[in-house]
Amino acid sequence: MLELHSPHLTTPQDFMDYLLKEGRPNRDLELIKKAAEFAFDSHIDQKRKSGEPYILHPFAVAVIVDQMKLDTASICGALMHDVLEDCEVTKEELTQKFGDTIYQLVDGVTKLSKIKFGTKAELQAESLRKMLLAMTRDIRVIIIKVCDRLHNMRTMEHMPAHKQVRISQETLDIYCPLANRLGMSSIKWQLEDLCLKYSKPKVFYDILKRIAQKRKEREGFIENVINELKETLKETNFQVEITGRPKSFYSIYLKSLKSPKYLDDMFDLVGLRILTQSKEQCYGILGVVHSMWTPLQNRFKDYIAVPKTNLYQSLHTTIFHPKGQRVEVQIRTFEMHETSEFGVAAHSHYKTGSTKALKSQEELKWLREIVEWHSDIRDSQEFIENVKLDLFQHMVYAFTPNGKIIELREGSTPIDFAFYIHTEVGYKCVGAKLEDKVVPLNYQIQNGDIISIITSNNNKGPARGWLEIVKTKKAREAILSFLRKSSKDDFIFQGAKTIQNSLEERIKRLPQEKKVSWREIINSNEFSEISLAYGFRDICYLQEAIGKGEFRFEGLANHLQIFQVEVDVDESIEQLSKKKSKSKKSRDTILVAGCPDMLVRISKCCNPLFGDDISGFITRGRGVSVHRSDCPNSVILIKEEPERQLDVQWDPRALMAKDTYFQTEVEIVSQNKSEVLAKITSIISKFKINILSMNGRTKKEYGVLTLVFQVKNVGQLNNLITAIQDVEEVISIHRKEPSVKKKK
Repeated sequence: MLELHSPHLTTPQDFMDYLLKEGRPNRDLELIKKAAEFAFDSHIDQKRKSGEPYILHPFAVAVIVDQMKLDTASICGALMHDVLEDCEVTKEELTQKFGDTIYQLVDGVTKLSKIKFGTKAELQAESLRKMLLAMTRDIRVIIIKVCDRLHNMRTMEHMPAHKQVRISQETLDIYCPLANRLGMSSIKWQLEDLCLKYSKPKVFYDILKRIAQKRKEREGFIENVINELKETLKETNFQVEITGRPKSFYSIYLKSLKSPKYLDDMFDLVGLRILTQSKEQCYGILGVVHSMWTPLQNRFKDYIAVPKTNLYQSLHTTIFHPKGQRVEVQIRTFEMHETSEFGVAAHSHYKTGSTKALKSQEELKWLREIVEWHSDIRDSQEFIENVKLDLFQHMVYAFTPNGKIIELREGSTPIDFAFYIHTEVGYKCVGAKLEDKVVPLNYQIQNGDIISIITSNNNKGPARGWLEIVKTKKAREAILSFLRKSSKDDFIFQGAKTIQNSLEERIKRLPQEKKVSWREIINSNEFSEISLAYGFRDICYLQEAIGKGEFRFEGLANHLQIFQVEVDVDESIEQLSKKKSKSKKSRDTILVAGCPDMLVRISKCCNPLFGDDISGFITRGRGVSVHRSDCPNSVILIKEEPERQLDVQWDPRALMAKDTYFQTEVEIVSQNKSEVLAKITSIISKFKINILSMNGRTKKEYGVLTLVFQVKNVGQLNNLITAIQDVEEVISIHRKEPSVKKKK
């Protein structure tokens, strides 16, 4: 790994002497000198925490940018990256002197410190948002910012310990993953090691001590391995450069967390890196390495054929040396190595100053997606947490049967794969094959999988359940869009068939003298009144709800007079019927077979709503308790004393009263975003529903909201649940399950 050093430069002439000594081509030295002098004059009276002149910092950052072989504009931007934030320099002045391109670079890395924010977190979030947005326009913004952070981390010794820890954590959360995603490994590993040094100094110096203890022995071993390999490669005429590859302290620390004994095996801390001229030579050298030593199974990775998203290319293998040690070997071309060290900064159009349209570059697709996905987040902490999550997101690489590489988030499924190819492929997806083997749609795609999507023109489209297993935003949005736009006609037709079939089956069981056609029933005033009591002002709404599976027709059919059955009631019921009901709501909304004035009590363990299938149970001295038919307490009671079960029904005519409401409770699981609550309460308000209580809690990245409110019937509740499910951030919503009462 290449370590980028910053010489001690204090004047513009020092900086220009350094540039002339380096002698890199394509430099506008006059413009750079002008920028160096402007930065020097702007920071003339400023000091760093160490007491040194502030200008040392911009010069040092510009040196790092130069070592990455970037263009003139990048060096000028690095020299002046703090003049807008810390000096009395205006946009107009900077643009007039250096042009809009350099101004945009300087502005992109400038924090919003001159704007007042309520909290430091808000300042951090908005500055990060601004920087990411600027990155999508010109990637040089983040290259300068990462170089700025590297020099700041190198000079943190004069800061208080708590600030060192805070800045180190921010660097690990944001700047290290950014450097990694951009392929800037030379900066990434230095940042990580410095973060470890300041946040966990005991761990850092313990690793340093352990490495030093066996350094000579380790270096002697690796030198022998290099000599053996060079001797064999002489026969190939390959031009190669072979070096030992030390591992970073931070990577050693991470491996020691997984395996505490890792630090005891110090030979594993060094590998080999072989650089050569061409791809063909890379594979040829791989063959030589494997012929000399035994390769370990499952330790070979071909990043040349399938590059990483950060442009990294290399062959990785691990061999077992006869002396009993494992050696990690990396093989790549010189050009690939420069890209591995500097990432996107190694591309020619960043070196020469070419301003190609970055929006068309595939390498920045992931960055534009992050900015787009989180553009509407207003909460500062939420924005930072979401960006951190996306930056750390690992990717998998799969193939189409034609060999096209598909890049997806880790954990993605064939459904994500299908929608990545095309939205219509996703809509028609009915299955998937891994090579020739059929896999379920919830299969998690692995690196190197060859996936074939099975489609059918007869597929009606994605199921709502797909939302629970997809990982990519594209798939989720396409599924939600389809579900929102699905034609009502399909649901209405299905619901109409369900009603017809149910009524025809019931009519078959009627005595001959009572038989009528199913059309007569649905055209009757009674059917319309009962439907209206359930919240359906038109039969089409009823059919749609049934077709969607949101409403069970059997509950409504039970109330039709033609299907009523007389029930004999025993003596104990007659005695209870003499008691006056204490609950007007219960008495007015529930009919007890044969006993119109029975004392009725709606059970609180399941809170049945009008429209639920219900069952009655004769209690000892407290009238009839009414439960949902699926309530476990009801099932237990009836199983133990079946003779006490009683036929009860909702009275749809009584429910027409405007003041009749039922209490219910739902639990909503959603993404932990501040705007979710506002969206949900807005929907509830549109339904004219009265919220009785609200309780929220968080579970890691999820929020759980429990709501208690009043509804007219189960149809209204189902319609509300459907509306809330369409909120993008909502993961699930369900009615509270009945609680099981413990026996005393």
